[in-house]
Order: sequence, then structure tokens, then C-alpha cells
Amino acid sequence: MAKIQNLSQELIDSFIDEFKDDPQTLKTCALVCRAFLPRVRTHRFQNISLMHDEQSSSLIALCKKSPHIPVYITSLCMKWVSVAGNSTLRFLRLLSNLQHLRLFHCFNLDKVQPYIPTQNLYSLTLDTVSFRDSTELKGYIALFPSLQRLSLVEIMFLSKDHGFSTDKENLRLDALSINFGTKIVDFTVCPIKDLRRLAARFGVSRVPPLRTLLQDNHVTLQDLYLQFFSTLPDSIPSIDLSLTRLQNITFEVWQGNGTALGRSALKWSMHTLATTPSTNVRFLLVIYSPPENDQSIWRDLPARHSVSIDITPYRDARKEDCLVLKAALESEVKTKAVKVNFCPEAKPFEFSE
Repeated sequence: MAKIQNLSQELIDSFIDEFKDDPQTLKTCALVCRAFLPRVRTHRFQNISLMHDEQSSSLIALCKKSPHIPVYITSLCMKWVSVAGNSTLRFLRLLSNLQHLRLFHCFNLDKVQPYIPTQNLYSLTLDTVSFRDSTELKGYIALFPSLQRLSLVEIMFLSKDHGFSTDKENLRLDALSINFGTKIVDFTVCPIKDLRRLAARFGVSRVPPLRTLLQDNHVTLQDLYLQFFSTLPDSIPSIDLSLTRLQNITFEVWQGNGTALGRSALKWSMHTLATTPSTNVRFLLVIYSPPENDQSIWRDLPARHSVSIDITPYRDARKEDCLVLKAALESEVKTKAVKVNFCPEAKPFEFSE
């Protein structure tokens, strides 16, 4: 035991980190040596998911026995909380070090919000949450003075007037991910400035607000991730990125035989890249059925970009289809400096995380 005490905290932390995904081993480590406790507690209590008031009561009881625990809780996910009881509200007050908050299918935010510590919170995800209108949404976001990362997924508005107020104040964020899903009705993105990273899931009717976001942040934006959820007809113009200073662009395209989604998304991407200054471009092709034989669309890929094509199966059964597509693409782009990779571990972007 004396030898363990003589080890540096950095070495101890590195050892405990090896078991961060093994709760039982972490519990055992906590019983072995007091020096292990801080790092064990970091992994055990860093991320908390809250679904009902009884769970809050248990957590409060635990915190009474071990008052040091709340400081380790930096990430909270509240799921399906329609009515927040007193235990939940009391527990929220304990989270002085809260940095990440995800609200999923949560209602009655007016009651919950006064109990959420906002000062240190820099990451917020709103997933399937309703507001009276988009002005209320903007006001809610503004309650977090240190907010840098925002994710909006399936936001719903209850009133007929969905437009943002005409005030000149902008929201300033470092990163935004937004899912222009089917439940978002007549949603106009509020003025957001200083973005360096933007991820957007969009379809044909959401090109205009996406264009506005890109135009408003063309000087600061460095990383752009685009995921398509519907076909884009030829009548939908691409987005002019000629004034941007982008360093990285990723196009996530789902491909399969007999669907126009993959073809239209790739065609739209090629037109958009034609206006884009030289940058790093990544295509993530998610294969969910045998792909088409015709891959001639890749001939339109501008040569000035550094391009990689990563191919991943939606399910393991599609691995052989990925290898067939890889061979076809390598033949199609052999005259271009394009890397084609089979990446079975690559995953589509998750906007709700």
C-alpha cells in the first residue's frame, strides 16, 4: 500500500482510466485504496441520467452520505420529466459544477429552470422540447451566460407565430448542431454569431435557414458537417461557400440501390464544393442496401480539395456491399488525389448527444 501512495496522481489516474467503462471494477478499486477514490468518483458520477423523482431521492440520500459527490457531476441528462417533484428540484440545486445539460422530452421548463445552475454550463442539448414560440426559445438559451455549444433536435412550437423577434441582439456560440426535423414548423434560425463548428441535418425545405447560418458566420466558421434526410431536387440551388474560411467539410450521405437520396445529395454536394475555397473534404457514405453501379457523379469532384471517402455499413450485413463500392470508387477516382477507405467503425453523426 505504501508503494501505491508514492505513485504520482497522474499515474494513478491513468491506471483508473483503463476501467472507466467497467463499473464493477471501479467499485472494487474504490475499496482497495483511498488514493484511487478521486478518479473513481470522476468516472462513476461524471454523467448522470435522471428520469423520475424517486431516482432524485436516492441521489440526494447518496449525496448526504458523501457530500463531495455533487462536485463530480458535470453532465446531466433529464429524460421524460413531465412533472418535476421536490426531490428533483432539490437535487438540481446541488449541481454547482454542472457543465453539460441535455433535456429530452422534458416539459414545464418554467418550473425546472430556476433550479438549474447556469453559471458554468457551456453545453446544452434540447431534444424534443416544446416552446410557445421561437422568441421563448431564444430567451431560454440566453439564460446560460457561459454557453458555447448548443444542440437543437426536434424543437416544437405551440403558437402560430413562430418567427423570432426582430431585436438586434445575437446569440454567440462556438458550436451548433441542429436537426431541422419534421416537427420543426416554419423555423427561422435566430441570429447566431462567432460559430466555429456547425453540424446540420437538413432537407429540401431547410436550405434557406442553413444558408443564412453560413452567411452570418462565414468569417469564423472552420468546421462544417452536413447530413441529408431528404432528396434535393435540381431546382434547389446549392450554397455558395466562396466567402468562407472553412478548414474541414463533411458530407454524410446514405446510399442504397433504387433511392434518389444518395444521388441528389452527392450532386448537391459537388455543386456546393465548386464554390468552396480549397479545404479538407470528407464524404461519409453510409450503406444500407446494395449501392448503384453508376458512380460517375464523382467525376465532378473539384480537384483543388483534399478529399477522403469513408465507407461504413449501416448494419454488418452490408460490409460486402461496402467493399464492392470501395473498389468501384477507387476505379472512378483513380486519376484524382482521393483516398477511399472502408471504415466499419465510423458512425453517423448523433445530433442528440
